[in-house]
Amino acid sequence: MWHYQQALTLRPSRIMVHVDLAWTLAKQGRLSEAADHYRLVLAHYPTIMSVRTNLASVLLADGRLSEAIEVLGQAAVVSPPDEVVAFLTDALAARPDDPSLRLGLLQAYLAAGRIDLARAQHEALRQRQPLLATAVAPLFPALVSR
Repeated sequence: MWHYQQALTLRPSRIMVHVDLAWTLAKQGRLSEAADHYRLVLAHYPTIMSVRTNLASVLLADGRLSEAIEVLGQAAVVSPPDEVVAFLTDALAARPDDPSLRLGLLQAYLAAGRIDLARAQHEALRQRQPLLATAVAPLFPALVSR
């Protein structure tokens, strides 16, 4: 971590160093600090989906569900929904139990008008993270209305 901080002291314009620093902070349980660094990166590069999903993961781990939903929901605003779906689908294949990826994919499908696929992601989330799925359901009426 010292090296990342030194790199930022010497060259604060090296935005991507913040990604590594954020990851290190998150691993140490310093979630708010990690979130701040991920947000700084997204302020400059809002379309980097890996940073967006890492921020959402940190926010979920810190119990900040509404912020995580907002961060993931912005993905389909700053990038084409098809690109967001492709990224999240690939990432989910590697990390099927990551709730931020499922939540992001659920939102991307809703943004694309694919209610059936959003519901499938919600069901998968319910099987893996029932408390999170229950908390999320009222926020997305399309998931429950048939």
